[in-house]
Amino acid sequence: MKRRYGHDNDRWRVVSGSLLDRTFLETAGQFDIVYCWGVAHHTGYMWTAIDNLVHRVKPGGILVLAIYNDQLYISRAWRRVKQIYRQLPGLVRPLYIFAIGCAVFAKRLAVTSIASLLRLLTFRNPFVPLLNWRAETQTRGMHGWYDLIDWVGGWPFEVARPEVVFRFVRDRGFTLQELTTSVGHGCNEFVFKNNDPEEK
Repeated sequence: MKRRYGHDNDRWRVVSGSLLDRTFLETAGQFDIVYCWGVAHHTGYMWTAIDNLVHRVKPGGILVLAIYNDQLYISRAWRRVKQIYRQLPGLVRPLYIFAIGCAVFAKRLAVTSIASLLRLLTFRNPFVPLLNWRAETQTRGMHGWYDLIDWVGGWPFEVARPEVVFRFVRDRGFTLQELTTSVGHGCNEFVFKNNDPEEK
């Protein structure tokens, strides 16, 4: 990214550190925009990570945050899927990932087929569910197999309802500017503004 967009910008720094390391984060300073997309919920201490993040936002600055949606029993089931993956020997893991991928595909195929049939019976365009499926399965920038590995094996895995994230960040001096909620296993997306005139 730096080679592509910031090769001639001396202010662009790329560093490696942990969201849980407050001392490291303090050395980075504060920023007008802090962007944390799908990272905090993989730390194992999500609320500590978010609390550390809000301190890096300048007064009047923006925090952009994406956190896995809590789907209750579905999220608990995925948590178990990921725990099983971690317990399996390395040689067995690809077979497990393949089996989970086939199950997810079969479920989506069945749901899409039923939706297409219902639309056909009610004289509506039966291809809409197929087009929706295609639109929802666009690449995230990686090969589909690695995307599946990332999902099945992604650990730690934490989730939260949007109102819980909202209250947590609000209580630290921020107001919600934008919100997009997920109806599935994706992320709820937040844009918060730091209204605290004092440095945190």
